[in-house]
Amino acid sequence: MKKHKKNCKCCVCRGKRGEYKGRNNPNFKSGITLKKHYCNVPGCKNKICISNVRNGSGKCEECSKKENKLSKILTKDFLIQEYIKNNKSSLEIGNEIGCNKVTVRRYLKKYGIKIKNGNFKDGRTLKKYYCIEPNCHNEISYSAWLYGTKKCKFCVKKGKLAGNYKDGRTLKKYYCIEGCGREIHYDTWRKGSGRCMHCSTRNTWKNKKFKERNIKAILKGLQLKPNKPEKKLRKLLNTLFPNEYEINTNGNTIINGKIPDFVNVNGQKKIIEMYGDYWHSDKHIKKNGCYEDTEKGRIKHFKKLGYSTLIVWEHELKDIDKLTNRLMEFNGDKLCKK
Repeated sequence: MKKHKKNCKCCVCRGKRGEYKGRNNPNFKSGITLKKHYCNVPGCKNKICISNVRNGSGKCEECSKKENKLSKILTKDFLIQEYIKNNKSSLEIGNEIGCNKVTVRRYLKKYGIKIKNGNFKDGRTLKKYYCIEPNCHNEISYSAWLYGTKKCKFCVKKGKLAGNYKDGRTLKKYYCIEGCGREIHYDTWRKGSGRCMHCSTRNTWKNKKFKERNIKAILKGLQLKPNKPEKKLRKLLNTLFPNEYEINTNGNTIINGKIPDFVNVNGQKKIIEMYGDYWHSDKHIKKNGCYEDTEKGRIKHFKKLGYSTLIVWEHELKDIDKLTNRLMEFNGDKLCKK
């Protein structure tokens, strides 16, 4: 800070000497001013004296020294050479010298040099203009913004101007690319998969990893328990073949997209399926099922991966002797005596 002389007539010095005391002045308390003054250079926060504000340049000592250096560099010839002939911007000149672009422009005004518009380069505007329609952020040209409708080419075609539009709604219809005949939205046709919701979900479920992961998660959340026929068959299998077959209600093993009921644990590729008389009947499968849910279809489905399958029907549990003979034959053991 600048040192004050002994007989300095600034308000602070006069207040310290007791010349400016009293209740009449609201900005002073016990001779010291309450109002604070700072350097007027942007970015500088140094405090300055009130006399420097009134009579001086309004700058602190550091900034005034810098300006003295800059005044020697930023001469009229230098600015004409760099700003006009070399076509440099005020920011580029400021970065080279080590000052702000505002100081460069201040010197340009001082010497009467015409300041170029920063938004233009080679006669082209650098400023970006956007469509005025809500929720539309498409960029438009300067001429369209200044002389035209201030809308992008998509928003302009809405309403009476476009042939495919009526009251802002499109008349053209878009359909699923799978050929199912379902109508889809314009955005799904243009930006999305081009499929309807039914076909897109069916397409994602064709992925084996996705299918197995989701089926396991669903069955884990359901916490399913075996039904009565499955409990009876499990009891019979545990007596005939202990620790060989495990029930698969939670879907721990999924084979080619299907969940078998009983799976062999001892390394043999053998599966036992429990079929209910109603749920796996021909009438019910024709309405709600597919070929793979039938007896022949299920055996062929698992045979593709080398699994041998035995299907046990619900009515077979009434005659346990016949069922045990079937199970023993399937497992490769000797037949049990009657």
